[in-house]
Amino acid sequence: MHAVHARAVGIADQYLLRRVGAPLVAVVLVVGVVVSLWQLGRISSLVLMSYQDVGLLLTLIADLAPSFAGIALGTAGIFGCLVAYDRLADDAELTAFSAAGLPPRRIFAPAVLIGCVLGMLVLAAGVWGEPWGATHYGRDVAILATRSFSRSLRAGTFNDVGGLASVYVGSATTDEVGRVTWHDVVVGRDLAEGPMVLTTRNARVEPAGVGVVALETTAGEAILPSNRVDETHRLTFEKASISINVGGWVQSETLRLYAFQSLPLDALWEQAKNPSTNNLPDIKKLRHHLWQKLLQPFGIALLCILGALVGGQRQSQARSRAYIVSALCVAAYFGLQSFGRNLALQEIVPAWLGAGIPNLAAAALVLWIWRTRGSRWA
Repeated sequence: MHAVHARAVGIADQYLLRRVGAPLVAVVLVVGVVVSLWQLGRISSLVLMSYQDVGLLLTLIADLAPSFAGIALGTAGIFGCLVAYDRLADDAELTAFSAAGLPPRRIFAPAVLIGCVLGMLVLAAGVWGEPWGATHYGRDVAILATRSFSRSLRAGTFNDVGGLASVYVGSATTDEVGRVTWHDVVVGRDLAEGPMVLTTRNARVEPAGVGVVALETTAGEAILPSNRVDETHRLTFEKASISINVGGWVQSETLRLYAFQSLPLDALWEQAKNPSTNNLPDIKKLRHHLWQKLLQPFGIALLCILGALVGGQRQSQARSRAYIVSALCVAAYFGLQSFGRNLALQEIVPAWLGAGIPNLAAAALVLWIWRTRGSRWA
């Protein structure tokens, strides 16, 4: 008889896991797409110049994905478990499991298991994925920037290029292979001796390396500074080749990552304990980043449990309110992350406590809901 009961409980566990896992996977996919689109907006305002850039843009999403894994999987976890347990409660399956003798801890065990799995994924993304992505991000975004640089300049006005040069473009045309030609061009740049101004009718723009574009001009004129303040040199030319470093422009137009985000965990830990002189300005951010990387996985598991508890209510009105409650919980959790970070940066609390504030709040809420509602399935 005991063996039959154990087998029945095992079948119930597998059934619960399947019913919870299917909607969770669907929600993870949806949230993943939404977060990816959000990342595109955060990457930059760069303009695609060819279909080849689409692949590079996907590479940039992969570079940044580990940094946003906590937000994506935390949101997907709470809403995935919410949808799954809402369906179970609506179909009266939770009541049937309770009547069959399954205790609440077994009923909500799939949410705990899924939360642990998602938490481990977030931990792996932070420990191994983020350093890899941050290392590749700078080069990938610079390549995209050099390709899209010319289209990002507004026609009919002067455009600042990383604080190094000012470029005026009357209009621009693009050929079938993606090369851009500027028309009615004026380039101004401050040199050590004074300002330099170059004008030309046409200039072709092509990427010349990571963060560098090459301009090949037709005939034009240039005004160059002299050693004397009251003199300038004016010359004409048949053609000219100019390289423009758009690295500063890239940084101003794209999402910037901290240098410590590319450090592996052991190096990050060492820097937090023994900061070097070159990272002292960011040492408080580094320490909070380290502790958030280690503590956030626990918060992801708590969000999954929270979604299951508020979704698996007996009353339909309570379950309908659960979606609003879950949305508020997600906003509160990640809002408390920013609040704890600010407290840590101002040295009001230590970095580990600042990073742990959202987890403490989530744990307290899960405990309260379990004591008041989760145990009703007993």
